[in-house]
Amino acid sequence: TAGVPRDPPSRRAAPVREPLSSRVHVMSYNIKGLPGVLVGSEYKSRRYSIIGKHLAERGAAGPDVVLLQEGFSSDTRKLVAASGFPHVSRGPYESPFFGVDSGLYILSRHPILAQDQMTFGSSNCNRWDCLANKGAQFVRISIPELPLPLEVFNTHLQAGRNPPARGHQVRLLVEFFQKNHVAGSPVIFGGDFNIR
Repeated sequence: TAGVPRDPPSRRAAPVREPLSSRVHVMSYNIKGLPGVLVGSEYKSRRYSIIGKHLAERGAAGPDVVLLQEGFSSDTRKLVAASGFPHVSRGPYESPFFGVDSGLYILSRHPILAQDQMTFGSSNCNRWDCLANKGAQFVRISIPELPLPLEVFNTHLQAGRNPPARGHQVRLLVEFFQKNHVAGSPVIFGGDFNIR
């Protein structure tokens, strides 16, 4: 109105903004990719082709990040290729004597900026689980809508009804997290925890 002095531009209140909101869709899936000795090859091959095809068909409407566990079979690489995810990180792939690797993979639609991995070791497993080189993996992903990169951890813990080995593995996971986490960054920690 006339006669009412206006505040200079520097003193005016900033416009109210909507809070920053972003959705990141994350899928965790134990694909039961056991070696062919334990699962018939026909069942195994059919299963992988179906999983990869479904991930590809969902496209941008599907998950932004996929955590896989029990990808022990070499067919897992066919699944990953068929899925169409441009950025892939594989967990520890060394195998114990007569065993298999960690079976861990992280697939991402967005660029992976950093990655790390660890194994639990032969002294922190029990019975059949010692045939797999179980552990954890970490990636830092650049998500366009987030102000800081997203930290994603993927793991597969000891099976069974509360074996001591799983407690040791959880302690190692905490150390692995502390080694890689940047304070303030958003975190997703997923996988097959085998905890009821």
